[in-house]
Amino acid sequence: MDRIGIIDLGSNSIRLVIIDIKENGAHHQIENLKESVRLRSGTDAQGFLTKEGINSAVEMVFLFVRFCHARNVTHIIAVATAAVRRAPNRAELIERIAKHTDVTIQVLSSEEEAYLGYVGLVNSVTNTSGLMADLGGGALKMIGFNDRLNQNSITLDFGSVSLMEKYNLQDLATPENLHALEQFLDETFAKISWLPNYPGLIGLGGTFRSL
Repeated sequence: MDRIGIIDLGSNSIRLVIIDIKENGAHHQIENLKESVRLRSGTDAQGFLTKEGINSAVEMVFLFVRFCHARNVTHIIAVATAAVRRAPNRAELIERIAKHTDVTIQVLSSEEEAYLGYVGLVNSVTNTSGLMADLGGGALKMIGFNDRLNQNSITLDFGSVSLMEKYNLQDLATPENLHALEQFLDETFAKISWLPNYPGLIGLGGTFRSL
């Protein structure tokens, strides 16, 4: 039996999942931990990760790796998504994590991120057709599938955190800011011709779970 740990550096949080994989391929999740770090908020106007954001991420990955060792994890997989992918200084974060933990971070492309979400979804639900919407802190990935096969996909360059910041939606949002957000989303989605082909929406990510 293998015990693997998967660390996901997202734009809004860092997550650790530990899974036992048996000899017959069956798997069982034994841990699912999450800590809010908000790497997307820890960037400056040019998109660089700030020193505070890097320090926070390194510390949390270090703690998760130590936890994996305590739980006898045999293999650690670590990936990063939108906030790290877009940061011009992402190499600094990756090098510091490797130095302190001996774990190499794989930065997923937007296509890889969307595909992995799709594979996880179609193998976890009974729906054979629908629209997957994976809303992260810095990106929205959408895949339309039919008979469990990927037919259309797109990654949009905004997420729950970036939209909150762009339209000043912290605390009590004004009607004007909400209207501006809705208008932006309406115009953006109207440009995606295949969206109406998939009336059933399946949401992934912490924002959907909170809703």
